[in-house]
Amino acid sequence: MAKSNKNKKTNTVLGILLVFFLIFVFGVLLFSNSRGSEDTNNEGYVSTSPFRDQLNEWPEYIPDSVPVFTYGQLDSGSENSFEEGQMIWYVLIIDLGDSALASYKADLEAVGWNITVDEDIEDGYIAASHTDTNLKLQLSITGKTAILTIQSKP
Repeated sequence: MAKSNKNKKTNTVLGILLVFFLIFVFGVLLFSNSRGSEDTNNEGYVSTSPFRDQLNEWPEYIPDSVPVFTYGQLDSGSENSFEEGQMIWYVLIIDLGDSALASYKADLEAVGWNITVDEDIEDGYIAASHTDTNLKLQLSITGKTAILTIQSKP
C-alpha cells in the first residue's frame, strides 16, 4: 500500500512540475522578441502560437543530434531564439502509432540521449538530455498527438 501512495505522490509531483514547465515555456514565448505567428482578433488582442510553420518533412532547423521522429505525421513546428542565446524548437506530431513513445525513447538512447523522466503523465511523457550538445528534450503524448520540445542552454 505504501508503494502505491508513493507512486501517486511521484506522479502528482511530476504532473505539477510539467504544468509549471509548460507555463514557463509559454510565458517565455509570449514575452520574448520571438513571438511566433501573431493573429489580432477584432478586440485588439494578440494571440501567438509556437506551431507557426506547416511541416511536410523533418525541419532542417532541428539540431542533428535529435533523432527524426517517424512514428506519426508531422503537422507544424517552429524555431525560437532568445536574447540570452537560448533556442527552443517545437514540433507538433499527429496520428501517432501505438508504440510511438517506446520507439522514440529507443531512438534517443541509441544516439546518446539520457532519459531523465519516463512517466505515465497523460498518455506518456519523457524528458531527456544530451550532454555532448547541451540539449534537453521533452516529448508529451495525449491521445494520438505529441508535442516535441527541444531546448538549448545558453
